[in-house]
Amino acid sequence: MTQPDRPGEYSPGQVFEAQDLYCVDRLTFEAVSARTGVSVATLKRWSDKYDWRGKREELAQAESSIRRDIYLARMKMLAKVLQGGEALDAFAVAKLETLAMDQARFRREEASQGPPEAIKIESQAQAAALLEKALGAKLGALVAEPSRIDLKTIRDLRAALALVAEMRGRAAEAEEAAAGLTPETEAKIKQLLAEGL
Repeated sequence: MTQPDRPGEYSPGQVFEAQDLYCVDRLTFEAVSARTGVSVATLKRWSDKYDWRGKREELAQAESSIRRDIYLARMKMLAKVLQGGEALDAFAVAKLETLAMDQARFRREEASQGPPEAIKIESQAQAAALLEKALGAKLGALVAEPSRIDLKTIRDLRAALALVAEMRGRAAEAEEAAAGLTPETEAKIKQLLAEGL
């Protein structure tokens, strides 16, 4: 639901959520708008007011520094192990290498998925099933990272689950109606009744 685009209509939480999506997740203004319901124009005003571009650049540089420091730490630990280090050093190197391989695999998988394909929704039941699948993925992500669960997230999930239930009900009603008389059968019955059977 899009909210009015007037000052004071948004909570600080909404501003911070949009800032995180833009600065940390590096989404475009259009993608942030789609996720939050805040207009692109408002997001750009917030970006100018709170220096989101500067924050985004600062985070990107910090992430780059962290990656560089991890590579250097791996190199130093590996050199220490190769020079006859202790078992604990070897264990640390093995863990760092495992983490590096997991991160590389995750980046490859993410890159190979590419942008999602457009899905043609042909029925109420299909729409409900797709929404249910997306909710399952969202719930899985929240279970994996419980610190992201807050009251707004719970309310949003509850509303989405209610929508799925409503859509399932409407789909079932449509199936029942479809299982009844076909238009051809209905026309034939009307014709027979008009002719006096």
